[in-house]
Amino acid sequence: MKKIAIILQSFEGGGVEKVLINLANELSRTHHITILAMSHSGELKDELLSHIRVVNCNVKRAYKMAFPIKRFVTEENPDLIISAKHFLNLTTLITKKYLLKESTAKIMATVHGHIGSGLKEFVMKKLIKSVYPFSDVIICVSQGVLAEIIELSPDSKEKVKVIYNPVITPSFLKKADEIPSMLKEKDERWIVTIARLSQEKNIKLLIEAFHRAKIDELTKLYIIGDGPEREKLEELVNKFKIQEKVFFLGFLDNPYTYLKQADLFALTSNSEGLGNVLIEALYFNVPVISTDCKSGPREILKNGEYGMLVPVNDVEELSIGIKEILNNGMAQKRQDVDLTPYEQDKVLSNYLDVMKSIMN
Repeated sequence: MKKIAIILQSFEGGGVEKVLINLANELSRTHHITILAMSHSGELKDELLSHIRVVNCNVKRAYKMAFPIKRFVTEENPDLIISAKHFLNLTTLITKKYLLKESTAKIMATVHGHIGSGLKEFVMKKLIKSVYPFSDVIICVSQGVLAEIIELSPDSKEKVKVIYNPVITPSFLKKADEIPSMLKEKDERWIVTIARLSQEKNIKLLIEAFHRAKIDELTKLYIIGDGPEREKLEELVNKFKIQEKVFFLGFLDNPYTYLKQADLFALTSNSEGLGNVLIEALYFNVPVISTDCKSGPREILKNGEYGMLVPVNDVEELSIGIKEILNNGMAQKRQDVDLTPYEQDKVLSNYLDVMKSIMN
């Protein structure tokens, strides 16, 4: 039984955190798991199994995790450290390289998304080039993310592997079986999106396309999720005078009671590492429209075979696509979609194989 530390930002309801909590729960059946979190806040901590130890480091900046990591590794001597997100990966790798030279702990850096543009991102890219080779393995959630890491850090090429996120989990399946708390009215049509309400998810685009499509009064748009852009998005809905057709539901513990009844699922992100919600929509056989952002959607939707892809930030094409799917249908037969790579048992098996290879 190995000692494994997982470095986490918080327990907020993001895709990265959800993936790592699922992974922690499964690994805890055969290993000692400790989570070191920058913050203890967030609703997802309720999904963590009670026997998993959580250390609240109570820091606001990733670089300040260096000393909590150093202290933990010195005292506990873990066999493996798993980190996520570039800024925590960099902190963990630099700490291990320069402050924990005697430690034998292996480092598994996990990368869940792409890097944007800007001064901070420019510096991060330079650091990735020189620091990521310190890792023992780098797990990317899609081929597109893998390609970016190899481009940024060519010396890491032999250490990079793709393991998809564990999306089809026992927790997901349990929630999927729950009876919907709200049932769709007869003749109603629902467009559903599930996302953090932040700029990179570009929910503004979806609202503008929904408004432009001039769809009948029986078609509703349900926006599930919360975030810093919510107030601006609500103002946009008010500006378009579509308050009776667009509903902000906030964070829901079980969004699938809405998703499973949807006539269309929409993802309008500017960038995705993978796009877990697309996989969830396909599980429920819900027609999908997605921006063709790098890099997950095209990979999941098999170049448009399993759903419609439209250009990023193109309100006209998105509007046309929404109308086309709602009016003509685009339902994909469930048995045609292979979701095995995203099933928890498969993903866990892949992680265990990699862990064995680096720890032996």
